[in-house]
Amino acid sequence: MPIDVKSCPVCGCPHSSTEIQLATDWQFIQCPNKKAIYKVKSENNNTVASCLLNEDEAYLGVGNDILKNSRTTLREFSTFMTTLSSGAIATYFALIAFVIPKDISFSPKQSAVLAIPAVLFLICIAIFLSAYFPSAGTMNLNSVSSIMEKHKAQLGSRYISIIWGIAFFSAAIASMITITISFRFLVT
Repeated sequence: MPIDVKSCPVCGCPHSSTEIQLATDWQFIQCPNKKAIYKVKSENNNTVASCLLNEDEAYLGVGNDILKNSRTTLREFSTFMTTLSSGAIATYFALIAFVIPKDISFSPKQSAVLAIPAVLFLICIAIFLSAYFPSAGTMNLNSVSSIMEKHKAQLGSRYISIIWGIAFFSAAIASMITITISFRFLVT
């Protein structure tokens, strides 16, 4: 249903738009005459228009913050964890070189076991990089529900990646400690 405002709450003039489809929840649109924002929604097949309340302005601020800050925060955390996981690989091999004497040789199975933490850290890097990627899809900035749905979907998928990354990172740290201690006692 196109927007057909009989009396704009900002300027009093009628406005219509076919660019934005009217929904049953409030949508924010801009008065073409005074460039001020007001809200509209469909109610019983009629367009209802109203001035913004303080709460509405807060929602607009939240929508802007979601677009600006959430992505940045998730990317910064993913970047940090990617760097930490990369450094953990070097730290693990330095720890192995320090703890296990150089003249010890290992069987292929033992060598494979020694590589487990490094492989887990590499998996962590891949998972955290997947959380770093930008989200796909579209969002209607004129609709509070669209902003909230996109925010939930974006955070949900990235949080899942981050949770998996942290789980693999924890497993890598635990295996690093276990394997280092086990091999240290094995060679003594």
